Amino acid sequence: MAGHPRGEGDAAPPSRRRRGYYWLLLLPFAGLLYPPLYAHANPHLWGIPFFYWYQVVWLGVTAAISTLVYRNTG
Repeated sequence: MAGHPRGEGDAAPPSRRRRGYYWLLLLPFAGLLYPPLYAHANPHLWGIPFFYWYQVVWLGVTAAISTLVYRNTG
């Protein structure tokens, strides 16, 4: 197209297979949606109650999932 920077407007819609990666983004949401599932102190990990380290683990998992989705859909 004239007047548009190179590549703008040329992107094809994502294929059905690539759109499936977006479903992975629901995993962190589901894993943290219901606090009574993980709102207890045991087991401890290096003295840290389960409630806290469970959420910290999800930070890494969420970053990994987001990276995977970004690389496979972009």
